[in-house]
Amino acid sequence: MAAGPSHTLSNDLTRLTSVFVHKIDPSVDIKIQLPWNFGGFLADVPCRLGINESLDAAADALGTAYTGFCAGNVIPHPEALVKYSRALNALRRCLSDPVKACSSETLCSVMLLLIIQVFMGMNEKPWIGHSAGAAQILKSRGYFGPQDEFESKLLLSLRGAVIAEALLDDKICLTQQEWKDLVLNGFDNGTIDEEMIKCSARIPNLMQRGRKALKCPRLEPNTLQEVKHEVYVLHGDFQPILSSLRARLNGIESVTISLSAEVTNMVHAHYTRTFGLGLAVGIIINSIFCALEDDNHHLRQETLRMSEEILKLADTVSRYRPLGALYMKLCLSVACIDVSEEHTRTRAMNSLMDYQRDLLGPTSNVSSEQINWAIKHFTLK
Repeated sequence: MAAGPSHTLSNDLTRLTSVFVHKIDPSVDIKIQLPWNFGGFLADVPCRLGINESLDAAADALGTAYTGFCAGNVIPHPEALVKYSRALNALRRCLSDPVKACSSETLCSVMLLLIIQVFMGMNEKPWIGHSAGAAQILKSRGYFGPQDEFESKLLLSLRGAVIAEALLDDKICLTQQEWKDLVLNGFDNGTIDEEMIKCSARIPNLMQRGRKALKCPRLEPNTLQEVKHEVYVLHGDFQPILSSLRARLNGIESVTISLSAEVTNMVHAHYTRTFGLGLAVGIIINSIFCALEDDNHHLRQETLRMSEEILKLADTVSRYRPLGALYMKLCLSVACIDVSEEHTRTRAMNSLMDYQRDLLGPTSNVSSEQINWAIKHFTLK
């Protein structure tokens, strides 16, 4: 006797859940582990499957895309593309439903689609993707706080992706209060990592306002002075944070002396990641500052030193590639901007090209257009 529709659906859900659980195995090396690199919320996804078509489709597409990535497929398999397209269509349907559009599951599906883009090499800037959509979902429902514990974990991962994309794309337009709501959300535990996140969230609005003021200085004289002052304050606030991140990494042996090799490796991976991102944030702040102040030799020298630190870090964290050092693409892109020494910029471009090939294949190159765009963007041109 043929199985009925409900039996078939049950089998499909069981199969999907089983595959997803296998893909998020926390015992996998952090070089390619999903939860370590994209967020602990993934562990809660299996129990959410079967109630939201967008999340189901995204989870299915992620499993296929991740399998292809681990197999070394640079060009996405047709099946992965079909499932990705199916997931996008499912998301559109959920977004057209006022109730589903605001659900934790729909928000989670957006995050999964962001991860899928990384594996499928669909964008030379893998940190750019569906974060704008996630921000819009939060903005549309009128509040940025978590609805439950699952969403709390999800937002903890999503906020970093939204900030990173907002630094590179003006499509994400949030008020300063909305940024504060997104970043805090009960996560303010006083750690140095949290302080870095809070400072980073102040940058997108400053960039947008600064760019507008520089284009129309006569129409925006007060705004230009306000932005200059706010960037000056932000620079002062961020310097001790960056110093603490640097000191924490340099003093890692005192922390890990009694830990196992595996845990020591994870602590080192975390400390290097936060320091690398801290350096990138520092360079971006300096670039905005220099764009507003035509000549600041001290800041340019400071930027050069931070770029050199990123290059040194790129060699150190190479052992965590490909996923464990994914953030270095952003760091190295930033290291190419506002650098007074051409030799340093060339080294940063070569290192960026090497890292980029982890995702886009051995023939991928870093174009001058790509670097020029970054320079213009972060210097508010």
